[in-house]
Amino acid sequence: MNEYEQLRAAATSVGLIIKKSRRKIKTANDLCGYMLLDEKRNACVHGSRWELTADDVLRICEAPATTRGRKDHQNGQNRSLLVGSVY
Repeated sequence: MNEYEQLRAAATSVGLIIKKSRRKIKTANDLCGYMLLDEKRNACVHGSRWELTADDVLRICEAPATTRGRKDHQNGQNRSLLVGSVY
């Protein structure tokens, strides 16, 4: 199983769809990474600028459902995207 298939399986297991940017050169709104979409709403939930790495996708998909996409009330940042954070 290649990397994209692993990421797709992880995203599907939590009800998300993964998309990979096909751009070869980074732009301001396309950082050549991944985006996660909500399967039911077909709306972007993480990576609206295609900024997610493979590790970010796995971290988000493996996070407990209670913290996935929840905002941190102290600083307003999305907790699941904080690099190096521990749940």
